[in-house]
Amino acid sequence: MSIPKKKKDSTISKIIFFISDKKKDSLINFEPLSELKYKEFPKFDLKTLASKNFNSEKLIGKPTMINFWFTRCAPCIDEMPVLNKIKEKYRDDFNFIAITYEKKEDVEKFLRNHPFDFEHLINAKDFIDQLGIKAYPMNLFLDKNGVLKYVKGGIPYESKEGEKLKMGEGNEVIEIIEKLL
Repeated sequence: MSIPKKKKDSTISKIIFFISDKKKDSLINFEPLSELKYKEFPKFDLKTLASKNFNSEKLIGKPTMINFWFTRCAPCIDEMPVLNKIKEKYRDDFNFIAITYEKKEDVEKFLRNHPFDFEHLINAKDFIDQLGIKAYPMNLFLDKNGVLKYVKGGIPYESKEGEKLKMGEGNEVIEIIEKLL
């Protein structure tokens, strides 16, 4: 975090780094999501793109990945092809849900040009606000009993020396899925 301080003839920036010795999986700082870890995920009843009700009870029995996204989020769009490949591989053993605050028409228009093969739940602003999600993309992982086990941001970008930055392969997501199976 950078905190600029103005003086008459210059600007001084103070840089703050947050360092932790905690394991990667325990770094859950997304309030109030951190309060929900290892607890039953809040119940919800949201609309699908087909205008049907989707109740969170449908998720019980299989582990679940919930992806929070929106149509103008570049990292959300960049990770969609990787998430589609992951879903293709684990589709029989895992639930894959995408939740957005956006309207049906906007999501349908977007999906015409950007395939995203998750079950889409829309108009979820109140639920997203209740969870306190402000960073996108956000990926949550529930066990087969509906207990929140992992909270992860988007798939990290990778870069090899001399190459452009590109979307990673989703190894972190695959690792979590394998743990939950």
